[in-house]
Amino acid sequence: MATVFNNSKCVKCKICLEICPAGVITENKVSGYPEVLPANAENCVVCGQCEAVCPEEAVTVTAPHLQAALFSGKRPEISAREMGNYIRFRRSTRAYEQKAVPKKTLEELLDIARYAPTGMNAQPVRWIIVHDTARVKALTKMVIDWMRSAVEKKLPVAAALDFPWLINAYESGSDPICRNAPHLAVTYAHKDNPIAVGDSAIALNTFELAAPAFGLGACWAGFFKIAAGNSPEVKKELGISEDHVCTGAMMVGFPKYKYQRIPKRNKIDAAWK
Repeated sequence: MATVFNNSKCVKCKICLEICPAGVITENKVSGYPEVLPANAENCVVCGQCEAVCPEEAVTVTAPHLQAALFSGKRPEISAREMGNYIRFRRSTRAYEQKAVPKKTLEELLDIARYAPTGMNAQPVRWIIVHDTARVKALTKMVIDWMRSAVEKKLPVAAALDFPWLINAYESGSDPICRNAPHLAVTYAHKDNPIAVGDSAIALNTFELAAPAFGLGACWAGFFKIAAGNSPEVKKELGISEDHVCTGAMMVGFPKYKYQRIPKRNKIDAAWK
């Protein structure tokens, strides 16, 4: 990893020093230009804030594992009203058209999701995209099989989440687990990472929020996530190793229906101090 400063462009505005979350950028006492001392370099979290904020394009952050965004350009201007209504129109999609989403479209969504914030820019979230609809259905059956086992063993989770009802719905021809979604987006991370679950939730939420812009719908697959965290068979089928855990799952596909209006919600409950 290297942070390179182009002093021929730098105007010594010191914005990069102020914006650096790890405090590794300092001012050279002789020249006045910013620099990263060798002793501080190992503390850099490679967040790229300095490169992104520099008004003169005088900073470049490089590392073998870094990849630029698929799309770049000037900062987009979206009005508060447009942004607010876009977010309010977001719905959890539980009815899908039975057609595949092109892999390229899902790759564009993932490119957005990888820019979701993570603690200390650790970026611990890993993804598994179950694109094969037949495998989604096979995994759904495995989840139901695990639920049957949980009921037989009288595990507390079976009663708490009414597994018998879910099993009966599945046996009646419905899919209460993955809602007949054509695809699944699954996140996982190392089991010892204390912030990976939160980081995964933020990434999945970003994925879901961006989906309508591509004509897609998504929904949290909570039952699937629970099974993937408790069933060795489901975890193995996903290809998650023993030292990693499933941190979240989301259904995704083309929505069967288009929502026409924003539903009502409770009044905001906020305390001002």
